[in-house]
This record gives sequence, structure tokens and C-alpha cells, in this order.
Amino acid sequence: PIPMLGPVIWESDPHSNFFSYLFTLESGDIGAYLRIPTYFTEEDEAYIEEFADLIDLFQENSDILVIDQLNNGGGYILYMYALLAML
Repeated sequence: PIPMLGPVIWESDPHSNFFSYLFTLESGDIGAYLRIPTYFTEEDEAYIEEFADLIDLFQENSDILVIDQLNNGGGYILYMYALLAML
């Protein structure tokens, strides 16, 4: 896994579908980190809604967004498009 990118000021629930957090940069800016572990969900609405909520939170509270999809095995292209359309 990628080490934490800075001091964490908010972190997603451990039971969340996505690991995410807000962190501070040395410049004082706020960064957002979002891990997309897989696209194998068959477009489950709960995943899409949770992703949308995270993007809203990050738009309001951060200056940059880091999306981590390392070792993501792929999956359903329409689910991936649904997520990407929110960015």
C-alpha cells in the first residue's frame, strides 16, 4: 500500500467500500486520497452513491485529489465510467 501522504485530518469508516482520507500538505493545502480497489461490482448503486458522496466531500474540503488504483484488477467498464463521470 501507499504510505499516508501527510497528517490525516479525516478518514473514511473502516467498513467503507473505498479507503479515503483528507490530509494536510506542508504548504498548508488540504489533499484528498481515494483508493479504488476494484471495478468488479456490477454497478452496485451503493458503491456509486458512496463514491459521489466522497467526491462532494473532497470538492468542498480539499485542494487536490489523489486517486489510487494500483493493483486494481479491472472489472466492469460501465461501473468505471460511472465513477469517472463524477470527476
